[in-house]
Amino acid sequence: MDRKKRLADVARMVGCSITTVSRVINNNSSVNDRTRQAVEKALQEIGYFEHKKLPERESKKQLIGLIIPNMLAIGIYPFVKGVMEVADLHNFNVITSESNHSVAKETKLCKSMIECGAQGIVFFPCAPHSGECLLQIPKSYPIVVLDRLTKNIPENTVSVLVDHEYNGYLGTKYLMNLGHKNIAVLMGTYNGERSPSQLELLKGYRKAIEEAGLQFREELTIYGTTNIDVTTRAIDEFLSRKIPFSAIFGFNDLLAFGAYNALKKRDIKIPEDISLLGHDSTIFSEVLGMTTIDNRAIEIARFATEALFSLIDKKDLLEITTVSKSSLMIRNSCSRFHGDKVY
Repeated sequence: MDRKKRLADVARMVGCSITTVSRVINNNSSVNDRTRQAVEKALQEIGYFEHKKLPERESKKQLIGLIIPNMLAIGIYPFVKGVMEVADLHNFNVITSESNHSVAKETKLCKSMIECGAQGIVFFPCAPHSGECLLQIPKSYPIVVLDRLTKNIPENTVSVLVDHEYNGYLGTKYLMNLGHKNIAVLMGTYNGERSPSQLELLKGYRKAIEEAGLQFREELTIYGTTNIDVTTRAIDEFLSRKIPFSAIFGFNDLLAFGAYNALKKRDIKIPEDISLLGHDSTIFSEVLGMTTIDNRAIEIARFATEALFSLIDKKDLLEITTVSKSSLMIRNSCSRFHGDKVY
């Protein structure tokens, strides 16, 4: 529905003119409080929102929005850095907000950013159904989905993605080529849910396992969180079950660091006793000398932000969806298979 028709609907609901509705949207002080409140209520009921006009003194401030799941997630920082670098080159400021892994909050943040004058949004989904919030955004509004794809993404939404399924396959194949078969996977949960990237990594892991003629074993799946102490306890609980294994694949470096802590406390040597593989190529893997998967986060974020500016400038894009391939960063935490262990 176009803007004029929607304003006409509101005018009919309230019993005023379209001009009055427009004045309320533009915060014109000539509208009395009673009418203003009625118009605002009607606008809310039909789900109407748009850019608010900035005061003249602020009109030179150009803004884009960035919505991320968690400010404290170390693996997300390179994405934030890449977005900010490109925004700075275009003389734009970045409003960064976290959804705290809530789809409802993602919807609220999208609307708030549009209303405060953001010219476009880089959207980092938090959940498998995050695409629902994009269905409520005007189709013409510039938005780019970053890192991971979710269900219900509107058709022709521009996406710049990490191929997490490939990464799960790549990491598992690397460990299997070293002779490992019983590979424990350490996944993250957030508010009781697994993120789209974690689910895709698991698909890649299963593909590699089943391709080798092995069965996926649920008992080799460990669930941690962004809280290192929680992950350490999850590893302790896994070890107490006496399940034979020889390697752990942490689906991000922070999870792998939790595993590292738990193993070291038990004097389990890495990689002599257990091989440990991370994902994200963060400072944790660098400091620990841990083999990890480099997902080229900064590069992908830069590309996504340039795509957003192309949309803002109404330029044609060659591709709607761009998928980046990652690579192994081999260090010192994985070795050839020396036998399955129980502890």
